[in-house]
Amino acid sequence: MPESNIQDQIPVPELSENQKYINEKVASLLDQIGDEYGESLTQQLVQRLDATVTDFHEEVTNMLSELKEKTVSRQQKLRDAWDHRFDNQPQQTAADVAPDSAPQESAADSSGGDSSEWEKRLETMESGKKLEGSEKQSSDTGKKKKKKGLFGRKKK
Repeated sequence: MPESNIQDQIPVPELSENQKYINEKVASLLDQIGDEYGESLTQQLVQRLDATVTDFHEEVTNMLSELKEKTVSRQQKLRDAWDHRFDNQPQQTAADVAPDSAPQESAADSSGGDSSEWEKRLETMESGKKLEGSEKQSSDTGKKKKKKGLFGRKKK
């Protein structure tokens, strides 16, 4: 009986829902293992699980806050670019487009420090397609190249 009085006097901290859930799962797993490991293992396991969950929660919170900040800054940059799209670009004629394409790419690369590798590749592909279109027209008017098949080798 004295043991029950001691247990009644010790304040037990109330557990959160997550901690209760973890304790229930650990208890069910330990029931499968048996009583071979004892209470100290259970406490240590619960502490480690709680620390892992806390660290994961902090990392996810930090990543989401960084993502939100980057999204807001990108939206602001896009809004600024949209508002000032006519301010910096003088009107260009068709003859001016080809020589000016290289400076526009360098300006896009220098201003797009946040742009990823894929965005840069897409920009170069788009500018390459525009240049290829003009080259195709000039090559169509010239000689047509003879197509060679896979088995079109010369016999020895």
